[in-house]
Formats: sequence, C-alpha cells, structure tokens
Amino acid sequence: MKRSLLILVILFMRHGVFVSAADPPVPKVAPMSIELWVGGVPQGASHSVAAPRQACTLFVDDLRMTQSIDAEGGKAVTLLGPDMNNGDFESGSADCNSYLVQSVSVLTSTSQLPAAHGKRFAAMVADPKVQLHIPRLVKYLAMPDLKSGRYFVFTAKVRAKKEAGAMTRAALSVIFKDQNQHPVLDYHGEQVEVNADGWVEARIEFDYDRGILKRARAATALDARQLAERVKADRAKWPEYDITPRADDGRNLALSVAKWEGRAGIPGKPFRVWAVGASWTGGLASMSYRLEDAIHQRFPQAPPIEFKSQTGSGCPWNYARGWISQFVLADQPDLILIYTHGDLHQLDLMLTDIRRHSTADIIVPSLHLMGHEDADPGRWIEFFQAGYGFSIPALRDVCAKHGVEFVENRRELAEYLTRIGKKPSALLSDAAHQNEHGLCRSWDNIVRHIAKPLEFNYDYSTRERRVLVSPPTKSATEIVELSNGWSAADGMVHASGPTARIKVEFTGSRIDVLGRTVKGGGSIRVLIDGQPAEKAPVFYTTYITPQPVSFPWKIAGPGPGDVGPHAIELGQNVVAQSWTITLTSETGDYRLDGSVTGPDGDGNSTKPFTSRSGQIRVDPELWRFNRQEVNGAVTFGNRSGDRYTFDVYRSAVGRVSFSAAQSEPLDQPLVENLPNGRHTLEIATQGDGDVAIGSFYVFQPPEK
Repeated sequence: MKRSLLILVILFMRHGVFVSAADPPVPKVAPMSIELWVGGVPQGASHSVAAPRQACTLFVDDLRMTQSIDAEGGKAVTLLGPDMNNGDFESGSADCNSYLVQSVSVLTSTSQLPAAHGKRFAAMVADPKVQLHIPRLVKYLAMPDLKSGRYFVFTAKVRAKKEAGAMTRAALSVIFKDQNQHPVLDYHGEQVEVNADGWVEARIEFDYDRGILKRARAATALDARQLAERVKADRAKWPEYDITPRADDGRNLALSVAKWEGRAGIPGKPFRVWAVGASWTGGLASMSYRLEDAIHQRFPQAPPIEFKSQTGSGCPWNYARGWISQFVLADQPDLILIYTHGDLHQLDLMLTDIRRHSTADIIVPSLHLMGHEDADPGRWIEFFQAGYGFSIPALRDVCAKHGVEFVENRRELAEYLTRIGKKPSALLSDAAHQNEHGLCRSWDNIVRHIAKPLEFNYDYSTRERRVLVSPPTKSATEIVELSNGWSAADGMVHASGPTARIKVEFTGSRIDVLGRTVKGGGSIRVLIDGQPAEKAPVFYTTYITPQPVSFPWKIAGPGPGDVGPHAIELGQNVVAQSWTITLTSETGDYRLDGSVTGPDGDGNSTKPFTSRSGQIRVDPELWRFNRQEVNGAVTFGNRSGDRYTFDVYRSAVGRVSFSAAQSEPLDQPLVENLPNGRHTLEIATQGDGDVAIGSFYVFQPPEK
C-alpha cells in the first residue's frame, strides 16, 4: 500500500482502485486506531495540477461505518452512525480534525439547505492560501476487534456549496494506524461528483485483508449520457483531436469485442480490466472512465466495466510482470492494460506468462514523451530515451509476437505536438508525468482501438467458448458424454438421482459449470483428470503484502510494495497455506515460514532460493531493490524485521451445491490454472436434490 503523503494524494484522486489479493495474515504491527477521511476536490484541481482555489465549501453529513463478517451478510457492528460517535453531527460539535482546511463548523438545517440526516451537518471550508488540492475532514475511531469481522463499509453524504471555485468531487479513505500514529493499512475510495443541487453518497467497501471491492456499475442510459458529457467536456479543453477508429484498430481485441457484443463471456459477469505498471499507469487510471465511456458508446450492450489497477513508483516491466503472475491473472481479467517501460526481454517474459495462463486481451501503448526530449524532436517517435532506453520498432516487434493491441501513443503524441507547435513539456506536469492535457490525449489514442475492425487477427472462440450439454457437444476441442439419469428441459439437463454423470473432454486451462440453483437443490462431486478436484495440484497465490518493520522504507523514493518481492514461484508438493518471509539481516538475509509447513529454509534476496520442502521458489530478479550499487556504494532495500506475507490456495472445488433460497443463475469455476492442454472433467450427482446444468465454459490460453 502507498503510504507516503504524495502517493496517498495520487491514489485518492484515482478512479481506478488498488486491490490487494486474498487473505494475507494480519500485519505484524497491530493497528490501534482508524482515521476516516472525507475529502473534497475544488473546481480545476487534478492529481497533476495543484491549482489556486477559492475558499470553497464541502457539506458533510450522515457518516456511517459498519463492520461485518463478509460482503454478503452476517450481523453488522455499527462503529459510526447517527447514534454512535456523532456520525450525523447532531451534538452540535463536529468532533473532527481537518487538513488543508480553513474552518469546520456545524450548521443547522434550513428549507433551502436541509441536512441529509437529522437537523445538523458539517461545513468544511478549504483553505484558499495553500496550493495542495485535497482538503479533508478527519474523523477518529478506536480500533475494533477484527474477530467481529473484517469487512468494512464507510459512507458519507456530501454536497457542494453554490459558489465560485466550488467543490466538484469527493471521496472517502480509511487509514488504520499503529500506536505511534503511523499508517499500517490504507484504503482509498472512488470519487463521486458533487454539486449544490442535493446530497450524494460517497462510499468505500473493503475487506481488511483483501483490499477494496470495486463495485462495477451498469451504464444506464443516464450514466452513459453523463459519461459522454464528461468526456466531451474534458476533450473540449484542448485542440481538436480525431479519435475515429481506423480499419485496423481493435484487430487484436476479438474476444473483448465478442464480450461487448454479447457473443462471448458468461452472462451477468462484469468486464474486468486490470491496469498494471508505474505511476504513469496510475495517471491513466485516474481517467479510467474514458475506457468505460468508449466501450459503452461503441458497444451499448456491453456488460458493466470493472477497472482495477496495481501501480508502483517507476515500476518497469521487469517487476510488473511479477505482480501479474502473482495475483492479477488469478483474478481472471478480460483485458490487461500495461503502460510503463523496462527491458524488452522482460516485457517478452511478461507477455509470454499472460498468454500461457490467461485468455485476456492485452493493450500496450508506447510511453509518452518526457521533458528532457523537448530539444530532440528528431528522436521523438522511434526511440524511448528515459530510464530503459529502447527502440520503438523493437517494442512493436515484441507486441506483435504475442498478438498485443499496440497503441502508437508516442508517434501520435509527437505528430500532435508538431501540429499545434508545442514541445513535450506542454503535456507534462513535471519532467516525466503527464498533466491532464497529456492524459486526455493518451486516452484518445487508446480508445481509438476500442472498435470492431474489418478483420480480426484471431477467432475469439479459440480462447473462450461455451460447451453445450443439450445436445451434447462433439468438436475437435470438446466432447461431452451424459450417462443415464439426465432429462432435457428449458435448454438444460436435469437430474436428481445419485448416479447421473457428465464427462467432458476439453482443451484449455480452466472450466466452469453454468446452471441454475433452486430451493432445495442438490449437489455434484467433481473429478479432474481422474482424481477428486479438491486434491488437484492446481494453485494460485495472492498479493505479497509488505509489512515494513518501520516506515518509511529504507530505500527513499519508491512506495511500499515496490521494495521487496513482486512474485514467488510454486514448486512441488504444494500445500495450501499462508507464508511469511521475514528479513533477518540488513544485507538481504531472510527466513521462510509456512502456517502448515513451518520453518522452510533461509535465503538471501540477491540469490535464487528454493525452500526445503520444494514448495516455494524466490527469483532475485523479481525482488525490487534487493541490492543496488551507486558510485560504488552498496545499499540493500530492506531492514531486518521487514516481513512479506502471501497465501497459496487451491484453484479447484470438489463439490458444488445447486441449492439456494431462490432460483438464480449459477456460474462456478470448477478448476483453474491447469496446464494448458487436454483434460477430462467428470461430475456426478449426489442424489440430494435437483441439479440443473446448462453448459460448461472453457478457457484456452493462446500459448503453451
């Protein structure tokens, strides 16, 4: 998690959300309190421009926070609300601190300006004398007992005052702090638009261990119109720019287009996008609504869009590939956006890993021009000169090798700058990062590719396909065989006895069952390649959660999560469990402990490591800042006591229930992350109720 103030600011302004992976152990440093932020964004401010502002006001009311076992239910514990910790300001006191704020007061409801709840609400006035752009009201809570639940929901009602330089957006954050008031974990929510016409709700939901659960939203006609108006207003600030798709745009997005048109994908599932890379990627994520708008403008029947991102300061392909293999691919993305730099052979390794383990389409734009390139227009187009220098033609070749949708962002930005008579610095907020103008133009270049071309470069059904059971499929890639005991009705097959079986021979790495639940429904047992699925040797790993012994990190500059291992590799005889890497010296020595296996060996961050049990391998190439040498001075990025935790979990289920309180569609992944090839799935009913199966859904990555 990013805990320095600068990185917190950037995350707060994002529309994309950082999502860490499942179930790491509790941090070594126990949180003792919670800070709740309600922040506002004045008109004209952005994450790249600290604009002067007026003393504008954000009204805040009806703060509520609950704690429960999970997102679906369980008794919720109220931590903050109208009758708990003065969540609606009815006491007449704000009971809050603030940051970058001129004043906080409590107002009484009027007919012209009613409270959102009760009779009183808070008014937070931004300090006009400072340049920073995220004034916030800060509420404090005591740390609850996590045994009562690890799923938190924090909401607030917010409203702008009608005035010059008014607040335009607001968002919430939750910061867990230790006894010294140092951040332990932090979560940052999405922005909502505010105005003077009425109260709107800002919301953040997260599992304490897993990160923010981003709620994908359907683009209703009103939402689509609002998105389009916002995009139009953004683009109107700058010179005219053509984003009409060309004949070849989208040639490598066949599966995505099929999902946007409703010809592929699992009904009811959102279209999931992951953006991975450096702070430049985080900049793009702050305008992720551009992608959502483009998809729904050109494909009105597209499913809801879910956008997630994982970024780190200056993180190149060399380490971003670790994040992708460690936990991004386990989240089954539909589209991966990669916007950074690095060694080209590391990009090749990254793309190979994606293509061997995922069906996701990939977009790689070339990076924008940097400030130092102002004086060298002759090299603007075909050579990237910052950090990892490489030729753009070589980058094109690597992307073409793996069927990536390559965006000529650099070329098109260079042509645009030439046309308007500007230099690269016109599109930058500093020497390296794009300002709002630059981000808008880069998104223009990307969304031109959200299109249906004259011809695709591949057939989407070679990667994902539905396998019917009525009538049973027989094809070159799948064969379905049904035993006695099944009857066909409503496009499905049904069985309630204990002996009905279905055998599916398929080609790929993952298979789901699609069916329907009923009240009092039955269940099935699952076998894969002749053995019970709950014993199948298929596993995923979760995000490697960094837990520094002190903060900030020893290495200055990169944010937390960028110092340390970005991925581990699984070896042999793997057991599902939690793992901890603990640094034992100032020169990269560490020990590895498993929650089941126990102590499993000692290694060093600069050397290849295989645990004693053979389960875990650590590649020093994926441990960022394990050792660096500058002018003969050697520095190791970790302190003794730093810890990293992650989980290994089995990606298969041995039993599936078709019982629910009411009938509804069922989609259950049965086995994932198999070797990409030929496999046999068998399911058997257990005679405990009706089982209704409509089809299976197979995922076949394009490379082996």
